[in-house]
Amino acid sequence: MGILFFILGIVSLGLGTTFAIKNRHNTPACISAITLGILFSTFFMIIPTEWIKEGKEVFCAPLHIALSALLYSLKALSGRQDIAQLQTVALSGWLKDAYIIVNYIAFELAPILASGLILSFVGDTGERMRLLLRFAPKCYVFSEINDHSLALAAGLKKKTGKKTIVFCNGKGIDHATVAKAKKAGGIVLHKSCDGLKICRRFHIYEFCLISTDEDKNILLAESIVAKHANNRKAKIHINAFVESGTNVNFLENAVKSGTGKADIELRCIDEIALFCNHLVFNHPLYHTKDINKTISVAIIGCGRMGMRMLKTVYWAGQIYDHKLKIRVYDKDAEDRQAEFYQQCPGLKEEKAIKFVSADVSKDTFKDHLLDEKNSSDATYIVVTMDNDQLNLSVADELYRIYRQHLDFQDDRMPEIFTRVRSYAKSNAYNQNIAFLNKRHIHLFGSTASIFSDQTLFNTELENLAFAVHLAYQGKLQLDPKSKEYAHIRKEFKTSEYDRRSSMAVALHIPAKLFICNTVDKNENPILTDKNIQLYIDGTKHNPLLCHRLAVNEHNRWNAFMLSEGYQPATVEQMHQYAKAVGNHKDDLSMLHPCITDWKSLDELEKVYNTTYGKSKEFKKYDIEIVEKIPEIWAVAQRMNGASEHV
Repeated sequence: MGILFFILGIVSLGLGTTFAIKNRHNTPACISAITLGILFSTFFMIIPTEWIKEGKEVFCAPLHIALSALLYSLKALSGRQDIAQLQTVALSGWLKDAYIIVNYIAFELAPILASGLILSFVGDTGERMRLLLRFAPKCYVFSEINDHSLALAAGLKKKTGKKTIVFCNGKGIDHATVAKAKKAGGIVLHKSCDGLKICRRFHIYEFCLISTDEDKNILLAESIVAKHANNRKAKIHINAFVESGTNVNFLENAVKSGTGKADIELRCIDEIALFCNHLVFNHPLYHTKDINKTISVAIIGCGRMGMRMLKTVYWAGQIYDHKLKIRVYDKDAEDRQAEFYQQCPGLKEEKAIKFVSADVSKDTFKDHLLDEKNSSDATYIVVTMDNDQLNLSVADELYRIYRQHLDFQDDRMPEIFTRVRSYAKSNAYNQNIAFLNKRHIHLFGSTASIFSDQTLFNTELENLAFAVHLAYQGKLQLDPKSKEYAHIRKEFKTSEYDRRSSMAVALHIPAKLFICNTVDKNENPILTDKNIQLYIDGTKHNPLLCHRLAVNEHNRWNAFMLSEGYQPATVEQMHQYAKAVGNHKDDLSMLHPCITDWKSLDELEKVYNTTYGKSKEFKKYDIEIVEKIPEIWAVAQRMNGASEHV
């Protein structure tokens, strides 16, 4: 009978302790501590130290056992009871030996276990102890727990290699969200990430400042730099999620001026811009039906993603011998148009872009859409409104509208890309991918796909962009192990303009292969060793084709610069600022004289070089990019093979 009570006590202790720990976030700390004390007392109370006394069974034995064991355990823990008296227990043989050994171990461990468990109820002591025991090359530190950080952490966990994942600002977060963070392999701390102690146990700290409030990300980046400016214990990489524009320029300059002796790198991430790049890269604009060589894009909804998609489509759609037409539909079209022209003043006269005031919930939306001047010839439609279900409903409606409009000829249907943030909805719909493809509908933009290391870190597209950057620098043959290579790599990572500019070139390379007419435009992926060789063969003895490609590259660059907010500078303006800035462009005023047609570059080059005694070649970069595409591809492939996705 005594053994039965002993086993029941052990089981009760384990179940009770587990329940208390799992539910400690929903219970006041004082009650949790009291509950824990009772559980440990119960462990001693049910020990059958007084089961048989003087050979006779005691009246009301269970109560007597409980009270006697409680008194005994309290005396022992307070030092007033000799633990050797366990020898008097009324057991014999191996049972007595086992009982004594278990109790000796329990008496030794009880204070330690009790203290540790009670401390786990107080703050994040247990999590800090877990962090103290971690050793890995990299420590990923997320500034807070939200859907974005959870999605990114879940992807990082799946990657090979040792890593530690830490979530900060975890105090007050609901238990279910904390559980998700721990399921992703994370350690949840209460403190802010700028208060995290940097130590040598981790070689690299990857801070991911991932709040949806960009101001918080900017302030945290500045605070981390200020606190660790002279810390040499580890490399510090700061990934600040900040939308492209003035904030990025401000933050990059602030970090450069504030970095002391520490090895600190800042990378500003506009996750929406990156994802738009990936979307157009994986689903090129020219993949659509060839209707009079027109790329007709309709963007439904012009929020943050719609606005970025508009800019991306504008420069990605600059394809030789093809007409580009973009129509943006929004119920607040006038406001969106004003916002767009404020960001891109150089595009006010661009006739390819038109904003149309339309409400998708109204019957008039179909009439606006199929107006001959609008999108009756649409080849590529992007639906980017704020509501997943609305996006899905509009995509279904668009399919019906165009199928009837095109007399049920599926071979003329536009491809429809609709944003769905919810993983559950994306997963459910993708189970019927064949059905979606028949309806020419493609889902994109889930939180998990945007906040993914495949989109944000060490991607093949970014490696291709870095190879382009090396080409601009004339360093494609540089040894990857050299210090100069490492320096250029660091500059590339910490300059958002260089990354975005080079990525735009990289993203347009498939279009150049398409222009050569040497590959099938529906082939995906189009960037393969075989197709690169076809490009080499097609351009080797065809100077006219090379000229077309160079002109097309310049037109793409013009479109990219205008979408970034730059404006063309006249020769007179160039004369005014060139003496002050010592260059033909003025980045502070965002003026660039090369934003002009191909023929005008010769005269501009002549005027600038004659006036300032320079030997600038304004067509050089466009021509070299066309010539070096095979070499760029080879360098990118080498980097893809060497990349460590951890």
